[in-house]
Amino acid sequence: AKDIKTTKNSIIIGEMEIEVTAIKQPAELPWRHIDIAMECTGIFTDREKAARLAVSWGFKAVRIFPQTFDQWQTAKNPVGRGVNSNRISYVPKPKPGTVNKTDFEAIIAGKNPSALILDVRNPDEVSEGRFAMSRNIPVAELIHRVKEIPQDRELVLHCKSGVRAEMAHNLLKDAGIKSRFLNQTIKFKKDGSYKIL
Repeated sequence: AKDIKTTKNSIIIGEMEIEVTAIKQPAELPWRHIDIAMECTGIFTDREKAARLAVSWGFKAVRIFPQTFDQWQTAKNPVGRGVNSNRISYVPKPKPGTVNKTDFEAIIAGKNPSALILDVRNPDEVSEGRFAMSRNIPVAELIHRVKEIPQDRELVLHCKSGVRAEMAHNLLKDAGIKSRFLNQTIKFKKDGSYKIL
């Protein structure tokens, strides 16, 4: 198949198009993290060859589609139509347990008084800037200080980048405590101002 065909959730590229793409733009593939499915109207080994080539480019989630594009259409599955885009947009799905930026900022603004913001950064980081209404328990001390966490409040965790907040979320989940975490970077200033990236 010489054309890139798109379904609702996949990009389907035949072997010929992959070879042309490899020649035209071998270094312009910033979307290696997306799922890619190989479909070809030729024999099965053509699809295998196309998949091996995609893996050699650094794609991690390569699958060989079990149907031809015609079979997909015959089964009345969704198909994208129109001019093929030369740009692929990838919108990551939020991780389970995350709180979005809008809801988090509403909590900071006091619009959810039942919520408690738990800052799991280290004390030296907290001294550089913090949310006035937050409570600080470093993630390394969290399990030993669980009794300090109110059970009647909605618990929202944050750190500097989201990594430790997610770790804290999982630790609390294992302890039977519900929480959500902000999976974004926060930059603080000593004057109390902040920016969520």
